[in-house]
Amino acid sequence: PNYFDDQRFSEYNFDIGLSILKRDFENACKLAKIEVKNNDYVNALNKIPKKTLLFYIHSVQALIFNKELSEKIKGVGKYYLKEYSKGELAFLEDKNYQSLNIKLVGFDVDSGLLKEFGLTSRDFIIKQFPELSVEGIERECFVKTELTYTQDQEGMTLEFILPKGSYATMMIKSLF
Repeated sequence: PNYFDDQRFSEYNFDIGLSILKRDFENACKLAKIEVKNNDYVNALNKIPKKTLLFYIHSVQALIFNKELSEKIKGVGKYYLKEYSKGELAFLEDKNYQSLNIKLVGFDVDSGLLKEFGLTSRDFIIKQFPELSVEGIERECFVKTELTYTQDQEGMTLEFILPKGSYATMMIKSLF
């Protein structure tokens, strides 16, 4: 499965993104450990590079995608679970799967899972930070790759190529 991996969720990324989407800018500043003057949390957040702020929002999209894909896999066939920093992910035992895309949540895409986080699709339109307003884009749920490996006394070497946006760490986790 084409899950987002732990590096997307490290060091409060998800929590900061969720706070921004819920308009709890005070908590976002606290979690990001940024200095706030005169209780102006929006101005304080504006001092963070826009790419970083957008990464926080993308972290929320990524977690919801992971949960949605994991639930779909559980409904398809035999699966096994693997732990990761945000819970468990389902992996199909049968590697012969069909192509499937899921849209990442955004201001134009809703998901039943949004309620679980106290969000609606409208929360992805952020008046205070218009450049952080994100729409939903499609993401492949499964990626196929050619895998080759060699093994010797020193260990094993894996070789594979993944499409842009896919995580090698997830590929390896699916193998072991």
